[in-house]
Amino acid sequence: MPIASKQGGRTVSGKYSEESDFMAARQLNRQINELESRNNQTIVSSRPLHLGLDISSACNARCIFCLAEKGRRAGSDKDAFCPPEWLDHYSGLLPFINLAIFSSYEALLNPDFPQFVDKLREYYTPFQIFTNGKALTPDLAEYCLQNGMQSVYCSFHSPDPKTYEGIMRGLRFDEVLSNLMHLKLLSRKINPDFSLTLVFCAMRRNIT
Repeated sequence: MPIASKQGGRTVSGKYSEESDFMAARQLNRQINELESRNNQTIVSSRPLHLGLDISSACNARCIFCLAEKGRRAGSDKDAFCPPEWLDHYSGLLPFINLAIFSSYEALLNPDFPQFVDKLREYYTPFQIFTNGKALTPDLAEYCLQNGMQSVYCSFHSPDPKTYEGIMRGLRFDEVLSNLMHLKLLSRKINPDFSLTLVFCAMRRNIT
């Protein structure tokens, strides 16, 4: 007998069938996109392969090289975060895109971030996060890995704690490193194909 899942009473067999349908739709869209690109078509019928999602204008760090101070909002500002319903505008794209990308400031500060993950999961849309790692707690990392997170790009601008904290003001080296270590350990159990990439801005203080 089929076992009911937690998602809307769907059966396990129904869930896997639905997931394979979305995978087929993405594969077909990618093939059409490649054909249109090869033929230099100016009018296309394929959907985008990637979709950037800027859902936060707040950040929990003040990096010394950041050029985005002008658009920064405090977390208490009413317009600092997009509501989950904002993603509904893109519901026609989510079944087809290969990757949703949470970028801009610090997406994980959005208090409704898990609801964004839930909305992507309705279409089995894989996603990627750009983050500084502070808000990527083990609990949140586990939830994201279980619901489609494929990769994380983490700003990590020095392996030396003092230099790191001098560049990424407001963050603690040990706290972020602990979050990333938990993330990697969890990924081995939940999604072995998950990838973590550390990103740094080269400057005299971190390469000499």
